Parts: sequence; structure tokens; C-alpha cells
Amino acid sequence: MKSKFFGSIYISIFAVCLFVSGCAEMAQHTKKVAAPKISGKAKECIECHEKKKISNIALRDWQYSKHAERGVTCVECHIPDVDASSSIKGGSTICDNKDVRRAVSPKNCEVCHEDQVKQFAAGKHAGAWKTLQNLEAAQGGSAAFKVENDCAGCHRIGSDEGKCDSCHTRHRFSAAEARRPEACRTCHMGGDHPQWETYSSSKHGSIYSIEGDDWFWENSISEWYKEPLLESPVVPRAPVCVTCHMSEGNHAVNTAWSFLGMRLSDDDPDWKKHREIYFNGLGFFNEEGFVADELKAIISGHEGELSSEFWQAERDKMIKVCSQCHTAGYSRDVFKKADAAVKACDELIVKAIVIVEGLYKDGVIKKSAKFFPHKDILKFNKFENPIEERLYKMFADRRMKTYLGSFHINPAYQHGYGWAEIKQDLSAIEAMADSLRKEGSEK
Repeated sequence: MKSKFFGSIYISIFAVCLFVSGCAEMAQHTKKVAAPKISGKAKECIECHEKKKISNIALRDWQYSKHAERGVTCVECHIPDVDASSSIKGGSTICDNKDVRRAVSPKNCEVCHEDQVKQFAAGKHAGAWKTLQNLEAAQGGSAAFKVENDCAGCHRIGSDEGKCDSCHTRHRFSAAEARRPEACRTCHMGGDHPQWETYSSSKHGSIYSIEGDDWFWENSISEWYKEPLLESPVVPRAPVCVTCHMSEGNHAVNTAWSFLGMRLSDDDPDWKKHREIYFNGLGFFNEEGFVADELKAIISGHEGELSSEFWQAERDKMIKVCSQCHTAGYSRDVFKKADAAVKACDELIVKAIVIVEGLYKDGVIKKSAKFFPHKDILKFNKFENPIEERLYKMFADRRMKTYLGSFHINPAYQHGYGWAEIKQDLSAIEAMADSLRKEGSEK
């Protein structure tokens, strides 16, 4: 009887503790008072939005942001800087204040974040929109899947001179949020760019998924490994996207290999020969062998990134990052093996490209509007013959899985989902080509 009595008391005490804890939790979510140093115009914006119940969630997020703490308001962001792009200045607005624009220019961000904006402008993300606009295969399609509705969801990061909110989502613009790998996942996932899949299921990604919620993301990236011998459960013990691709917080996000794992120059003569066949397939060169106008537009201002010197500099940076946890020799060995895996893929895919190109030359299958493989290797779902579809999958799906599985040290993607599938694709393309030629000879 006595034990039941004390048991009831313990339960009551536990319930009270839960109640008090819940109240404390609720107290943390009460409305936060914005920084006192805000202009009269900003107060008008806030009061108007509250009164009309417009974008209340945006107001809430802003109130909890670093911007609010430091007096950065709607006015500083949504009234375009004098140097903002014409597309921003001429953009839409439904605000009573006609100086306001919905879209925000990085020129406004640059007032406080000058280094980050300059780094971004010199990096790969800055060219994402230009690349999309010059990728012929991405144009057209049904109304539901036109460029502005589909591909733009990710490529917009490079539009209007850059979209900072692609990573630092509105209206908290949290650096801590952008440091987590999920911030990159929206765009860097899927069959043709499975960075998330290859990372998250790697050993590095597994450590992150187990421990990552306990790590202190408010620390800047440059602070993470300053005291490597300090044992702390809040310091990341495995790399995430920004560890390797934004070391020291650099917003250029450059890598030795390009997004598709392609390079314009290479010291290996056999590999270089394979690349030239690839580049034709990607539309890098026109039929006369000169650099295509589309590529000129994409690389304008970034020609240096295609050199061997740039590649080596970026590789050396990555070795330095890896050497924070591993030896430099081990890191170089891993990269050497990954390079070899990509080269092996190229050898097989080039064989497939030559087979399909031969079918066009001999009139076995109908030529595309532009001679294959010019631009057609990235033709997505616009194929006229199944053998073209198989070649596309071989390059844009299987090769990407091998390439990213190799560099993210994910054996399942490198081999099972990548290399093994590539070998099957080549066998299938050889059989399909033989069948097509036989059908042609019988007609």
C-alpha cells in the first residue's frame, strides 16, 4: 500500500516537471521583440504587414534572425541597391510602396557581406543560370516542365547576379542552417547529380546522421578544426558538404572536377582523346571543331577554371582539407583511385558514343536535328531511338554515380549503381546496334 502511495507521488512530481518544462518551452516560442534600432520606414512595413496579415511567417522568422538583432530590416533588403540588376529593379511588386521589390539583389547583401558576394561571383554557382539558358536541351517541353518552372528551381541560384536565399533561406538567413548538408540536398540529389545520396550513405554521412544533431552549427567553418585535440561532442568529427567544398567559408564553392566530372585539359593523352569525344557530345565544340557559342557564353569570365593549373590548385586545397583527419598520402591515394575510376568510365562510354555515332553516319538510324552526339548527349527525354536513351542514361546517370561514389568514398554507388551498370549499358548498346544494323540490311 505504501509503495502505491509513493508511486503516485512520484508520478505527480514527474507530471509537474513535464508541465514546468512545457511552460519553459512555450516561453521560448513567444514573440521576440525586434531590435530597437529600426527606421521609421521599416516600422511602417512591419505594422502594415501585421495589420493586413501579409507574410506573417516571414515576419516571425525575421524577428528571430541575426538581421533583426542588428537592425537590418525590410528596407535594407527589399528596396534595390542603385547597382542592382535591371531585372531586380524592374521586377514585380504588390506593395503600396512602389520602391519595394519582392526579389532581393546580392548588391544589397554586399553592403554587409562584401567578401561573400565577391567569392560567390567568382564561383560555380554564379554560372548556374547562364548555363541553363545556354543548354539547348533544357529548352521547350510541356508547359508544366519549361525551364522557368522546372530546372530554374535549382539554377536560380545564379540568376540576377546570385540568390543568397537559395542556401540561407528566407527570412532567417541562418548561416548555421546553410552549414548543414540538408541545405545542399534540394539541388544536389537525384540520378544525374547524386551528391546527397553518395555522401549521406557513405561512412562520413553515416557519422553525420548519427551525431550531427548534437554538433554546434553556429560556429563558423574555420573554427571547427582549430583545436583538433579538443574532445568535444559538439565539434563535427566527420565532414559535411561545406567542410570540403567551402573550406574557410569560401562562397566560391569551386572543385577540381566540374559539376559533370569533366575537364578541358589533361596530361594523359589517351584520356584527353576520350574527353574530346565527350566534349562534342556536350556541345563544347561545333562541327568545325571550334569552341561552340554556347560554351563561350557559359565560361565567359571563367576561362581560367578550365586550365590544369586551376585543377591542381583546387586538388591541393582538397588534400589540405582531407589532411585535417587523414594523412596527405592517404588522401592523395584516394583521389588517385577516384581519378582512375572516372577514366575507366570514360573509356567505356566513349566506345558507346562511337557506336551510336556510327549508326548515324551509316544512316542506320535517323540523324538528330544536329549531328550526334552534338548536344544530344544531354538531350534528356527527347530521344527518337531507345539506343540514344540508353547512351544518355549511361553518361548522365551511371557515370555520375561512379564519379561521385568514388570521390565520396561510397563503394556501393561507385561499383553497384555505377560501374557495373555502365558495363551492362555498353553490352546492351552493342547488342542494340547489331540488331539495328541487321534490321537495316534486311530491308
